[in-house]
Amino acid sequence: MQFVANLSPLPCEIPKNQRSLYAFIYDNVCGKAAQFFFILFVALILVGVTLLQAYLLPTLLWQRMQAFVTIFLGIFIEAAPFLVAGALVSGLIAEFMSPDLLQRLSPRHPLLASVAGGLLGLTFPVCECGVVPVTRRLYRKGLPIPTGIAFLLSAPVINPVVIASTYAAYGWSVRDHGALGAGWIVRPTIAAR
Repeated sequence: MQFVANLSPLPCEIPKNQRSLYAFIYDNVCGKAAQFFFILFVALILVGVTLLQAYLLPTLLWQRMQAFVTIFLGIFIEAAPFLVAGALVSGLIAEFMSPDLLQRLSPRHPLLASVAGGLLGLTFPVCECGVVPVTRRLYRKGLPIPTGIAFLLSAPVINPVVIASTYAAYGWSVRDHGALGAGWIVRPTIAAR
């Protein structure tokens, strides 16, 4: 406790008698030469990127890089709300679901557990982005592995949000009924193995 009470907030100002834990950091990172070379390194990288952009890269390659960044940011901005929704559902599970309740509700037989995971995909409105944090939280609470795998495979396909958005975008046909049914049957079967 004495060590923590005397610890300075800045690692460069550690007293000499407490250097045993921070000797490497103190000698190599906090030294004036190391700081100078780090600043020089960052400056050289910035100058290099500027020169590369202005003189060395052809216009077509630079336009492709800009297109890549635009597409990447578009996908990221589109997926971010669903990741947040998955994290929110995961937090709700962490706070309001007890491991005992999950153990009582989950079947013991692998095939029945995977069917339950497929049905679980119908109840949680998370897409392929948000299903991972939810499944991870359920695993930490004691969810059987076949149930989690079936949920991971079925939730992005058969959750209510995906079904409603697919209907709104493309309408409804017999083929859609078959795809949903096959998706619900195949995924739990894979998970039970």
